[in-house]
Amino acid sequence: MLSLLKPSNADIRGFLVRQREDGSVHYDLFSFARGNDLLVKAGYPVRRRLQKRFAEGSRRAMVRAVSGEPEY
Repeated sequence: MLSLLKPSNADIRGFLVRQREDGSVHYDLFSFARGNDLLVKAGYPVRRRLQKRFAEGSRRAMVRAVSGEPEY
């Protein structure tokens, strides 16, 4: 996602991929942000919607990557 605004003071993003002893793979995606500007606070609903869209796309990409499905 492209941001034309300066980043907020408290942005933390990351992901973690773990393989458990039983062979199952777990993928965690996280993002925490705290905006201090009024414009950032007003755009919160849009930001959350974009974050959820990214999370779902990321999940689908991970499923394709581990299942060997071709990318479109």
